[in-house]
Amino acid sequence: MVAPLAIFTFNRPFYLEKCINSLKLNKLSSKTKVYFFIDYPKVNEDFHNYAKVKKIIKETNFFKKKIIIERKYNFGLRKNLLSGINYVLNKNETIIVLEDDLYLSKQFLNYMNKYLNFFKKSKNIASIHGYCYPIDKKNLENFFLIRGADCWGWATWKRAWKHYNDDHLFLSQEIKRMGEIKTFNFNNTFNYYDTLKNRLPSTWAVNWYASAFIKGMLTLYPKNSHVQNLGNNGIGEHSTKVDKSFDVSLSKKFIFEKIIIKENLLARKKFEKFFKKTFFLKRIKSWPILNIFLRFFKN
Repeated sequence: MVAPLAIFTFNRPFYLEKCINSLKLNKLSSKTKVYFFIDYPKVNEDFHNYAKVKKIIKETNFFKKKIIIERKYNFGLRKNLLSGINYVLNKNETIIVLEDDLYLSKQFLNYMNKYLNFFKKSKNIASIHGYCYPIDKKNLENFFLIRGADCWGWATWKRAWKHYNDDHLFLSQEIKRMGEIKTFNFNNTFNYYDTLKNRLPSTWAVNWYASAFIKGMLTLYPKNSHVQNLGNNGIGEHSTKVDKSFDVSLSKKFIFEKIIIKENLLARKKFEKFFKKTFFLKRIKSWPILNIFLRFFKN
């Protein structure tokens, strides 16, 4: 059984076209049912690109079946995505979730479907993730499990998504009660906890991470990423800020391997090392005194 695919889009035709073109190179696309969830424009300036998005979707014809859901008013990413996932899982047992700024490997759908099937009865597996941070790969297995969940090209089951909790206060209080704030923050290398507690923008993803984390559920990652996030690299029509911290090369192959259900502590340490380096540098670059110094030095 091939899992249905949900693509969430709004007013970024440049990204969406690249995402769809990458999916076209996946052999399983012709066997995949796709749901497009198109959010409604916020302001008049959005209508031009909104129309382009609808045209691209209308002309996309290589999937097994195409279902288009157009919002009648602006939902925003959080509501569009959560309601869309619930809509698909009310009709199906599995789902593959993509936002429109993701570019996929030729084996993305194969990878997702193989492990959705492999772990379908494993109640302590939350999701399959397509992206992997640019971590040190030395001595790392090809696929590994880490506690929690993630959000850049992923798949899950109805039986796992039922644990999603949108109450950020409950989740943050529960993590505190469990005495696991430090672990939730990857050994305090990134403050996921404050993001969760304060409900910062687009926190559906940290809620998903927290929901799985509290249940002790694990997510599968590939050592070599099957997803690139184009939204960080400044190549979009409206992109003004380049962030190469999360740049990765796409995996050129996929060979299925059976996985022992156990968190990979080495991989977790490598995540911590990446977060510590990346977010420490970002904090330093945000210091006003340092920016003044750098401008002076450059001059």
